[in-house]
Amino acid sequence: MPRDQEARTEPLHSQLVARPIPRQAAWTLWSSTDAPWNDVLKLEHVRVAEGEVPEAHFSHHSLGVRLSAPGMVEMRIAGQRPHRSTARPGDICFVSEGVPLAAWQQRQTDFLAAGLAPAYVSAIAEQTGADGCRVAFTNPCTFQDAAVHHLLLALAAEVRAGCPAGRLYGESLAMALAVHLLRHYSVFPFRTASCRGGLSPARLRRVLDCIASDLSGDTSLRRLAEVAQLSPHHFAGVFKESTGLAPHRYVLQQKVARAKELLADPRLSLAEISYAVGFPSQAHFTTMFRKLTGTTPGTFRTQL
Repeated sequence: MPRDQEARTEPLHSQLVARPIPRQAAWTLWSSTDAPWNDVLKLEHVRVAEGEVPEAHFSHHSLGVRLSAPGMVEMRIAGQRPHRSTARPGDICFVSEGVPLAAWQQRQTDFLAAGLAPAYVSAIAEQTGADGCRVAFTNPCTFQDAAVHHLLLALAAEVRAGCPAGRLYGESLAMALAVHLLRHYSVFPFRTASCRGGLSPARLRRVLDCIASDLSGDTSLRRLAEVAQLSPHHFAGVFKESTGLAPHRYVLQQKVARAKELLADPRLSLAEISYAVGFPSQAHFTTMFRKLTGTTPGTFRTQL
C-alpha cells in the first residue's frame, strides 16, 4: 500500500488509545510502528472527521499538532472547562496518560499525533533527581510551542524516510521532547543537571571505543550511557560538551568514515558495505551517506 494511502482500518491513535473512537471518525495515514524507537515514542499522522470526537483515554503522554487550515474546535479535557477557539496550523494539544479527552471540530482535520511512554518519561525525571512517581502535567490545549513542533516534524520526516538515521537519532529526539515537556509543562518543578566539563578522558575513551567496535549495529543511547556510567539524559549533554557533536551525529559520522574505507575495496558491493556499517538497507545507507558527504556511495567510489 502506498505510504500516503489512507489506512481506514485503524482508529485514531491506534497505538495510543485504550478506548478507540468509531472507525469512521478517524484514519491513520502512517505510523511509526516499524521505527526502531517506537517503544519510547509513537508517532502517527491521523485524519479526524468533522463533528464530535467521543471521549478517549490515552495510555501515553499524548500530543496532537494541527496540520490543517484554521477551524473552530472545542476541547473538553477532564478537570478543565471546555475550551472553544479557532485552531490554527501548528496548534498543540497535550494530554497526560489516562486523562479523558473529548472534542468537537468544525471541519475534517489532519494531526501529527505523538505519545511518549509514561515509564520512559518517569525514568528521565528520576535521572535528574526528581520523583518519577510524581510526574504530572498541566494538560494545556490549543497552544503553540516551536520546540515541540520542530521535534515532532523532525521525527515525522525520519519516519517518512524509513528511519535511515536509526535508533540513536529517534531516541535523542524523544528524550529532547520529554525533557522539554518536563521543563515547561510539569506540575512539579523540574531541573536538569549542568553538562559543563564534559566526560573525563577515561570515560570518553571507553565510549568512543564502544562506538568504534559496534559500527555494524544500531547503537542505543542507553547502551552508550551505561558505558559512561551516566544516565542517558546526562550522557547526551556531556558527550556533546566533550566532542562538539550529539551522540547520534558522531556515530553517523563514524559509520560514513568507515564506509569510505570499505568503498576502496572493489570486491565489496554497496549492499555489503551498507550492512557492515549498520544500515538496514542500501537505500538507507545511500540517504545518510549523501546527507553527510553531498554525494552517493557509488559516485564516491568512482572518484577514488
